[in-house]
Amino acid sequence: MLSTLLQFFTGATKHAQLDPELLKQEGPSARQHQTYHRLIVWISLATGVIVDMICVPLLASESSGDSQAIGLRDLRLYAFSPLLFGAMGVLLGASAACAVAPRAFLTGPIGERWLRLAGVNSVGLARVVFITLAILLAAVVTFILLSDTLVAHGILPAPKHHQSLVVI
Repeated sequence: MLSTLLQFFTGATKHAQLDPELLKQEGPSARQHQTYHRLIVWISLATGVIVDMICVPLLASESSGDSQAIGLRDLRLYAFSPLLFGAMGVLLGASAACAVAPRAFLTGPIGERWLRLAGVNSVGLARVVFITLAILLAAVVTFILLSDTLVAHGILPAPKHHQSLVVI
């Protein structure tokens, strides 16, 4: 799972860089399309950071209430949640930004790379994919936060498989 996340972030940084040849192919609208591309990248990164800054501290503060023991759930939480929430936030931001990107951008050489992320060649279908992905990711993040909050406040029962690994 960790290697998959590292591949995702490596691919994302390569995707964010623009090939000078693509700019030449864009013609007179190259500067404007480069701006759209950078905007999508910045929105993606900002959303990833925001989701991380909200979700990770909330989950960490609502983890094991026993300060004497660190459970297996807590170790997984501390190890993987920043990467997972960051990846979800980046995808959420990219999909939301691409869903509202201008058609002229998405049909050009630079925007075509973003269409390939959706796995389609049609702008209309890509918007459906991007909107669906954004809604699903927002729902997953909301569900995780709500379920953990409801358990922390005693509204939902805590999982019974919580076992302590280390006693301090």
